Amino acid sequence: MGNLDAAFNQLVPAILGVFSDTPAVFTRSSSTYDPANDTNVVTTLTASVLTSPPEGFSLRYINGTTVQSGDRRITTVADYGALTAPQVGDKVVRGELDAVIVAVSPVNSGDKVVAYELQVRT
Repeated sequence: MGNLDAAFNQLVPAILGVFSDTPAVFTRSSSTYDPANDTNVVTTLTASVLTSPPEGFSLRYINGTTVQSGDRRITTVADYGALTAPQVGDKVVRGELDAVIVAVSPVNSGDKVVAYELQVRT
């Protein structure tokens, strides 16, 4: 499986690059309370990641709760640098799209995650 995993790790960015060379910027913020100064300390991590263009969901999947009419699907590479992996609640900005991740589905090649399919909501 190691050779196949390595091949898919190279193939996913190449395929996504064919459809678009516009990266998306993913941002994750967290806040911790500092009792000594009585303040909240906000930490923000950012990663620029290659993604597919956003696409809408087919009408048959839109049910008004888990998938809403404005939701979009994005496929991304698995390498997220400082963020390690996308999480629900991360902010995504790509071109005109300014959204928040509401669902994350890993795409595996054998034992290794090679991409993520994200459901984002504006």
